[in-house]
Amino acid sequence: MTRFPKDPLMQVEDFKAGTLLLAPEHILYKEGPVQGHAAVVKDGRFADLGPLAEVQARHPHLTPIAMPGRLLMP
Repeated sequence: MTRFPKDPLMQVEDFKAGTLLLAPEHILYKEGPVQGHAAVVKDGRFADLGPLAEVQARHPHLTPIAMPGRLLMP
């Protein structure tokens, strides 16, 4: 798993470049924050969400980007 750079924070332009598999420490769903989940961002839009292992299995060509200490709000 690739580690997310500590600084600076990702910018909007980073999410528009191709397809990313992001593995933040927490993802905030309507039901509340969860750990161990991931998001695929494709061309600046959320394309897939779910438990990290399941998302990785659906997108084996992507390398997860670990984002410790980060909260992602799709």
